[in-house]
Amino acid sequence: MKNVFLLSLFSLILINCDDGDIITTQFEFDNQTLRLCEDNSPYLFYNIESDTNESLILLLQTGEPILTDPGDYSFTIGATNTLQYRVYDNEIPTDFFCQTLPPSTPIVTTQYDGNGGSVSVVNDLLQEDSDGISTGFEIGDTDGDGLPDAIDEDDDGDNVPTNEENADPNGDGNPDDAQDTDGDGIPDYLDSDDDNDGIPTIQEDANGDLNPQNDSSSGTAPDYLNDQVAIAVVPAINMYIEHSYSVRSIISFTFLDVIFEGQDETIIDEVFPFGTYTTSQSTVTITPTF
Repeated sequence: MKNVFLLSLFSLILINCDDGDIITTQFEFDNQTLRLCEDNSPYLFYNIESDTNESLILLLQTGEPILTDPGDYSFTIGATNTLQYRVYDNEIPTDFFCQTLPPSTPIVTTQYDGNGGSVSVVNDLLQEDSDGISTGFEIGDTDGDGLPDAIDEDDDGDNVPTNEENADPNGDGNPDDAQDTDGDGIPDYLDSDDDNDGIPTIQEDANGDLNPQNDSSSGTAPDYLNDQVAIAVVPAINMYIEHSYSVRSIISFTFLDVIFEGQDETIIDEVFPFGTYTTSQSTVTITPTF
């Protein structure tokens, strides 16, 4: 007679129907950081518990953009998308699952195969610039260039990068102490006319090289910070500087109602987390439309 068991948060309670004995085996995957063999389909994700030589292996054969596009995905566990729990007789090398021909050791001593249920995959896309201001303080699109402030290296669109406008003097990520040259209550990094002389900062670029910082009629402060100089460049500047921001995804996996079979036993689990996978950081470079 096949026994039926319940696996809850990697705690497996085995009930022997013959004599009533209860044997408890702990599947403690303390490490919730997943590894991935290749960044294209089929995707082979795995988690290793080194202390007990255990592994969970998930193979997803899908064309869905789970690594790049934010959103919620769901896949059925079975013949196409496979899940295996294994125990080995020795330490598991981290590259064990990614080799074309896996080594002959370590040897699998216990194996359960997923045969039913599903895996929920959630991609949280993280995008951020390098302007030194914490994302929580960057709300909206100040300059209306189509890039939210959180990924805009020049929040006010004056061609002076935010991190060069003394936006966070004490370096704690909070711009409450940001420089406000003209004292109008708008910090320079959000002020399109830093010295309040009536000429937008972006137009106080005498040499027209898209860098107002190197134009100084007085020989001291740049013109865009000197309210005694109010000369707009001709022809007018009609281009923003190039911007860049970083992108990465944090992808979480949760198994739902998974059925494991093996060792003449069946394990039924309602919900348990597989872990998270973080993609490599990439950089997006763009010049916003003026």
